[in-house]
Amino acid sequence: MVITDLGILRPAPPHGEFELTAVYEGITVEQVREATGWELKVAEELVTPAPLTELELQTLRDLRAAVPVA
Repeated sequence: MVITDLGILRPAPPHGEFELTAVYEGITVEQVREATGWELKVAEELVTPAPLTELELQTLRDLRAAVPVA
């Protein structure tokens, strides 16, 4: 599974190629396609995950701050 700031990609059987399975509220499939470096496959049924809690957001911010940008 790949989790991005736009959505979630999961390996699709039988080939294992990543496909978009979820997009966050306010994000379009076209925005995800534009930000992807390959021809993106999209699941027939996309879900919209629940918004992150404040604790989850803070944890992600802390992790981002701890990782040096190359």
